[in-house]
Amino acid sequence: MRRLIRRAVREGYKLGTSKAFMTPIIAKVIEKFENIYESVKINKAEIIAALEKEERQFSSTLENGLKEFDKLLKTRTQTISEKTSPLAPLLTGEGDRTEIS
Repeated sequence: MRRLIRRAVREGYKLGTSKAFMTPIIAKVIEKFENIYESVKINKAEIIAALEKEERQFSSTLENGLKEFDKLLKTRTQTISEKTSPLAPLLTGEGDRTEIS
């Protein structure tokens, strides 16, 4: 469940949503299932509180992580494409070494 919540928060962040948006969605889901599952109806407030807490914490973690990633990108001398390219050894000079046996 946590993965699903985090994925939704991440996708919302990609779409430009910086505020909490999942509470109205989960309220509708609870509304749909509260007549089928009594425990959902009984624990409605706890479910919403847990979701809001996870969303808030992960949003903060995601934002801080993205800031750190941006800082890292700015301080690197090589571009990401050079590091991840299959030609990286050639671009960095490591591919020029030859061993003679």
